[in-house]
Amino acid sequence: METDLKKLKVQLYQNRHLQDFNLEPLPHGASVRRYYHLQFIEAGYFPSKNVVLMQVPLNRCEMIEDYFNISSYLSQYKVPNPGIFEYLPQYGWIFLELARGTTLDEFFRNNDAHEKENIYIQLLDFLIKLQLTTGYEKNCRAFHRKFDQEKFQFEFRFHLKEQLLEKFFGHSFSSEEKKKFDQFSKDISSYLDIDLPIFVHRDFQSSNIFYHPKKENPDFQIIDFQDARNGHPLYDLVSLLWDSYVDMSEETVNLLTQYFYANHSPIRKQFSEIEYEKHIDYLVIQRKLHDAGAFAYTFFLTQNDYYIQYIRDAISMAQSKILKYNNWPYISEIFQKIMETEHV
Repeated sequence: METDLKKLKVQLYQNRHLQDFNLEPLPHGASVRRYYHLQFIEAGYFPSKNVVLMQVPLNRCEMIEDYFNISSYLSQYKVPNPGIFEYLPQYGWIFLELARGTTLDEFFRNNDAHEKENIYIQLLDFLIKLQLTTGYEKNCRAFHRKFDQEKFQFEFRFHLKEQLLEKFFGHSFSSEEKKKFDQFSKDISSYLDIDLPIFVHRDFQSSNIFYHPKKENPDFQIIDFQDARNGHPLYDLVSLLWDSYVDMSEETVNLLTQYFYANHSPIRKQFSEIEYEKHIDYLVIQRKLHDAGAFAYTFFLTQNDYYIQYIRDAISMAQSKILKYNNWPYISEIFQKIMETEHV
């Protein structure tokens, strides 16, 4: 690690003539992206002494361009996100403001969580405002890609079937089992394919939301939105409330889902209460099985085993909804067997 930091520091000097700063790695989550805190002795090249560098592999430089494009879109609608000082896709670099406060998951780890419900209500207001104030923009890359049946089915196939069940757990599918899996995937994916130009953050969860407590109007900022797309208006709600990194009682989750419904008039017009519940349930299945597969995929890609600990809980969240509908006994049996025999 120390050698890598020295190498990066040399590259920053050679390519941008940056000097007189300390360089510290920051948490980077389940991703190939890396984050660093640059703390300068004096403000100079950048207008701040504290700068965050997001670095991506050179073969993934489109991430940098996506981040810049979508950050500009969000700033147009005054959606809080760390400002950009400079972006250099040719080096895989983007230099950002240091976000205010801490990520929400870190805040709850280090503080009394007695105000958790109130904070989440304020965050739901933030999400509602984001959805009601942002709109379709042809130049925003999020509106060039969609959460549709094809995308959902790809995630079932790649993250769930290939990465989690076959590669991580070693499950072998017969031809008949593949048909049952494909039907399960199609049932969920086709139901969730809604043609609405709604901006979807894609990973709206505690590790990507910075929180700075204030007596009035708490300060939220969002990061990690380079994979944003458009589609289902409840996707970000499910990502937030069925979060692998923050424990939430079922009672609190139910209260918050009802709060969102009661305070989001376009959602009430789009979904009856029964439809709202079913869409949430299906999204929990899709999202949490994708998460479990993504944790496995990250392990194979980076050899970082930190996120393996969250696989079991992600499967449990999805399994509770699968059993509720009793439409896919084969799938529920696979997960039941895994939960009983595997130690993850």
